[in-house]
Amino acid sequence: MRKTKPLVAGPIALTLAAVLFVQRDSLAQTQPDAPQVQTSTLNQQIRDFPQREVRAHVADIRTLDPPPDRVVGALTTGEFSWGTFMRTLGAYSEFAGTRTIANHDVPQMIGKMAQIELSHGGKTWAQLYAAMALESFGKDLNHNSL
Repeated sequence: MRKTKPLVAGPIALTLAAVLFVQRDSLAQTQPDAPQVQTSTLNQQIRDFPQREVRAHVADIRTLDPPPDRVVGALTTGEFSWGTFMRTLGAYSEFAGTRTIANHDVPQMIGKMAQIELSHGGKTWAQLYAAMALESFGKDLNHNSL
């Protein structure tokens, strides 16, 4: 009799799991229609947001010699400010396939920002972000635009 219990329990558990799965699937289908998002529209919104934000920040930098105290109202002092911004510019430039943002040459800006970090004794993370920004323009340093 002990041998029959596992044989009965297996099919019952399998049947119960199948019923729950079908019931869950049918509940999902009876939910009210959720608003549909066009992939192309979402793609454009995703591309527009960083383009708008990065351009606004870059456009607000009139000179890096001397570096501004604020960019779009935010302080530029601190351990990570220029480093993070360099990394953002490198990643955005690579993502958007451009070397120019708001009429500024991105590799040239990143190079000047790296000099600012270096001259102010930039911390390790800022130096790492500068290296990552450099990598956005090519891993082969003999052909890297920075």
